[in-house]
Amino acid sequence: MNYEITLKDWFHLYLRSFLYQNLINDKYFQNFGFIYVLYPLVRKIKKNKQAVQDFLVKNFEYFNTNPYLVSFVMGVAIRFLQENNEDKLRKFKFDIMSPLAALGDAISWQMAPSFLALICSILVFFKCYWGVLVFFLVYNLILNVFFRFIGLLIGYRNGLNVIFKIANMDIQHQISLIKRVGLIMWGSGFFLLLRYRYGLLDLNIQALSFPIMIEVVSIFLILMLFYRINKVMIPAVTYILYLIVILIVNI
Repeated sequence: MNYEITLKDWFHLYLRSFLYQNLINDKYFQNFGFIYVLYPLVRKIKKNKQAVQDFLVKNFEYFNTNPYLVSFVMGVAIRFLQENNEDKLRKFKFDIMSPLAALGDAISWQMAPSFLALICSILVFFKCYWGVLVFFLVYNLILNVFFRFIGLLIGYRNGLNVIFKIANMDIQHQISLIKRVGLIMWGSGFFLLLRYRYGLLDLNIQALSFPIMIEVVSIFLILMLFYRINKVMIPAVTYILYLIVILIVNI
């Protein structure tokens, strides 16, 4: 009979996942972390000391993927452990680690930091200095807290089908959408900076009157229109067109 994983087991696995990178090395990279997270559950499922050692030896091999999305692999690994299907687990690890690393790196090292930094900069620009905390709070709540938890559940429930589950999330499209929004925010923030530099706008929360807000919304709509018309163009070309219109309007 398969071992029934308790709520305490899940909580223990989740907490250990925060220490996943503590034993990273330059030869096998994250193999220690993978074993470390699963070890308590392996002992409960295998029970036999020799079986536990065999599992550790087999999985003491190269493994390297994104540390925030690795929980999806961990969830699948837990399911395979219950089913006593270790060979399929090893093959799955090697097949998914590179695609998952590319996807996770695009989120955690490129898109999320730059987008959150942009939001923080705009908040500080409006003298909301607490905006500095937004970066640290949101980044850790989404990637560290949420993805580690939801990845375990999705991986465990779907098994090998987690690949299709991740694909259905259409994360690449979400990344592209956030980049577009970031471009709009950056352009609008730059416009407000120019207005403020020439003394045309007193930047404080009280000064954001209704006409000014209409102007800012119009800027957003203009850029979105440029993006739709120039879908085949690179973002730099669209942004240059956007700046030209802004300059003409404010001459």
